Amino acid sequence: MIRLDPATASWAGAWRQRLALRCAAASMRLAGRSEDEVALRDAWYLRPAGADTGPAGAVLGA
Repeated sequence: MIRLDPATASWAGAWRQRLALRCAAASMRLAGRSEDEVALRDAWYLRPAGADTGPAGAVLGA
């Protein structure tokens, strides 16, 4: 396990989200779908409250 000092811990959450976005984009490419990082991010963050995210958002949410 990697331990972060308190000075760098503030950006750790953003780093994890960025890595999750990249992994989801790679999963979409492996599944033969055309969504890239931008489409995944938009499907997740720009959806109305309670709306279905579709396949792209489901992969990112997983």
